[in-house]
Amino acid sequence: QNQPREQWTSIFVRGLCADDGAPRIEEWLRAACAVTPARVHVGVDRSTGLAKNWAHVHFVKHADAMRAIDELSGMKTPSGTEVKAEISIPRDQMRDRKMGGDARPPAPYGGSAPPQVGEAGDAPGAPPPPPAEPTFGLSGLLAQEANTTAKGVSLKYAEPADKAMPRRSFRLYVFKNGEMLKGNNGVLHLHRQSMYLFGRDTDAADIPTEHASCSKQHAVLQFRVREGSTEVRPYVIDLESTNGTRLNGDRIDSAMYIELKHKDMVSFGKSQREYVLIEEDD
Repeated sequence: QNQPREQWTSIFVRGLCADDGAPRIEEWLRAACAVTPARVHVGVDRSTGLAKNWAHVHFVKHADAMRAIDELSGMKTPSGTEVKAEISIPRDQMRDRKMGGDARPPAPYGGSAPPQVGEAGDAPGAPPPPPAEPTFGLSGLLAQEANTTAKGVSLKYAEPADKAMPRRSFRLYVFKNGEMLKGNNGVLHLHRQSMYLFGRDTDAADIPTEHASCSKQHAVLQFRVREGSTEVRPYVIDLESTNGTRLNGDRIDSAMYIELKHKDMVSFGKSQREYVLIEEDD
């Protein structure tokens, strides 16, 4: 383990049984991997202190990480859940993803500091990017103390360097049980900010979600300059919420930017509210 930590390779393991607790999960992962990991980081809910169903496992050698992926994928935990393992992508190399799994070139993500902006794709045969210390699931998004609301609430999300104010008119039409909400609650105008935070915490969220299944800081609608053009587009990103974010009925991956299209429908947790994006014509 003399190799610097920034040169380690990390894998992301999901499908773990949170009820097993972090110590037991870590013990099982260390025993289950084909080779001994340098470090195991089990996801923990900061508000409750309880384990989540994912973990990052760090290896000194890339070959050891790949061997561990082969060993762990499809394996069942002591509680009977089946796990999946994949290379963990650090925050500064996170790639945009559309529904369908297409990868785009690395884009600025989770903050605007220039050293964290990835501009070029990985060279053929190049070693994987160094692991970021995980504090926010797969992406490693960091809660930044300086990133607070006027009411002093610390935000777990920081806007990327390619953030932009929308140049066209976008609206969200809000429905519940198939009927549009009345008054101002039924139509949300999205031209005043570059991002909108959805969540149950009314001191943090731009658009509060009242349902108990929604996390305090659940998801973000972020306007960004599309890669390779000057067009500004809306993207949704789930902030490792407990009950997930759904796009057109399908749960999306957490900590991934997904571009929204005209008439896309987004919902949060188990809430019956549905938000339909309408892009106005020029």
